[in-house]
Parts: sequence; structure tokens; C-alpha cells
Amino acid sequence: MVKVIIRYRNGKLYLEKASTDIKNRFGLSEAGDVDPIIALYLAYSSNAKIIDSENKELDLDAIIRICEENNRALETFFVFLDLVKRGKKVRPGIQGNEIVIEDEKIRIYAIDESSRISVKDLYTLVDRSIKQGYRVIIALVDLYGDVTYYEVNKMDFQKIEKKSEII
Repeated sequence: MVKVIIRYRNGKLYLEKASTDIKNRFGLSEAGDVDPIIALYLAYSSNAKIIDSENKELDLDAIIRICEENNRALETFFVFLDLVKRGKKVRPGIQGNEIVIEDEKIRIYAIDESSRISVKDLYTLVDRSIKQGYRVIIALVDLYGDVTYYEVNKMDFQKIEKKSEII
């Protein structure tokens, strides 16, 4: 049974109709924007019908392309799906690969197993999140869509001073 109708218009997804439980669970409002990851999840779980301006229903491939156009990678969907299955109340974050577990103040960054992240970028993500009161988790998505979670913390090391002693 379809609980949600989402319209794709001018490169954006808009909520036309949704049940109260879906609106509450994902923070949706009538005529408001719908994040592509949420739209993909709802379509994947057969809870949503996504239609274009000509009332043609979009398939999952078309919704995946919409996600990619909006800088939402498929890895993010796999992590989102895994967390929802585990009963977490999640929402997409600001960045394309970011997911937030609302009740637990956790930010999760989804990356695929072949991605590289520099130490500087990782430090920036962790530092920004910790300053905002969030724990940071890196979700590594493998080739088969399986997700492994790694918590990342910031550490300060004491400076080691070299003693110059001549023996």
C-alpha cells in the first residue's frame, strides 16, 4: 500500500501526500522538499509513489540518478537503509554522504571501500562534529552493500621533547 506520493519537478522532489506516521518519522511536511535519500528509501520499501510533472511513475533507477544529481551517493542510501532497519531515527545530513542519528547526537559519514579520505579532511570532519556535540562514525560500504561502522575520535598527543645528552 502506497503511503506517500512525491512529485519530481524542476530537479526537486516535493511531498504531495503522506501518512502521519511517515511525516513524523522522516520530518516531512506537505508541499515541502523531500531529500532524495528519503525518497529512494520510501520507493525502495514500496511506501512511496514518485511521479514526474506528467504523472508518470519514476522507477528506482531514475530516483538513483536524482540522488546522484543532488550529491547523494548510493553508499549513503545503503547506510540509511541499514540504520532504519536497526530502528534508528535518522535523517540525511548537510553534506552528500552525511547521515544524522537524531536521538543519539551521532553523525555518520558513508564512504565506499575504494574511496580515499585524507587525514586533513578526516580531522576537519571530526573536529567540526565534536565542536557541535556529535560523535563521529565512518560507515564503510563494501562492494556487496554491507556496512561496517568505525567510531572516530580526536586525540591530543603530548609533545615529545628530544633530550640532547651526550654519553
